[in-house]
Amino acid sequence: MRTVVDGVDGGVGAQVSARLAQAVAARTHDDVVSSEDIEAMLSHERDKQLVGCAQESCLAEIADALGADVVVQGRLSRIDGGYALSVTALDSKSAQIIGRVDERWGGEPLLLLDVAAPAVDRLFVDAGPRPEGTVTLEGARDGSRILVDGAVRGTAPAGQLLLPAGAHELRVTLDGYEPSSTWVIVSTGEHRAVFITQVEHVEPFYSTWWFWSAVGGTVVVAAGGAAAAVALVGGGGGNDAKTGVLVELNADTVLGGKR
Repeated sequence: MRTVVDGVDGGVGAQVSARLAQAVAARTHDDVVSSEDIEAMLSHERDKQLVGCAQESCLAEIADALGADVVVQGRLSRIDGGYALSVTALDSKSAQIIGRVDERWGGEPLLLLDVAAPAVDRLFVDAGPRPEGTVTLEGARDGSRILVDGAVRGTAPAGQLLLPAGAHELRVTLDGYEPSSTWVIVSTGEHRAVFITQVEHVEPFYSTWWFWSAVGGTVVVAAGGAAAAVALVGGGGGNDAKTGVLVELNADTVLGGKR
């Protein structure tokens, strides 16, 4: 059992590797030897170099030397918006991949370790119950569209959603409200309630039709921010015929104190 890190602190990789080893032992009820354990047992520099290899044939050679049937390797990478965790199971005799699970996590970094167990459950799907769990969305307004990992799964209230074990992004959308999203880790055979907050969408004042409907317009904000004037003037009917709107605004109110 070993974990390779890419763009992630080595200490985090070691913690993920340890959590994966625990999950493999719990799932398969077999003895698990981590890469740290292997390195401690090996005395020759050549063998130490083998521990750091990433090739399937090299990992199979180590496992065969130790009498192991399967090699499990994890790869933890930093990606845009979060982390990617890939876990691979390799047959030590044939050096062939017998299983692979890819997870993506965009939630709190501290919860990344909790992704390990569901990933291993899916990797060894034949060694226990079907790796699924249920999720209930709380707080979603009726009629809201529910998306799981970008795919529409129904509308609220949707009751319990049956999902594969692992990390998932839940997103809720509804006309008139800002989209709301959160990340959840689904554990095998467990139910989890996820709370969603939906905030009403408010159009900014300058996007309304009357603000831009004038033929000409002027916006002036005083340097001190004390006041702002918006003058919208339109001509029609003749040189002396004018219509207009003069709106005087407090700049601190309009700009929220940001200038």
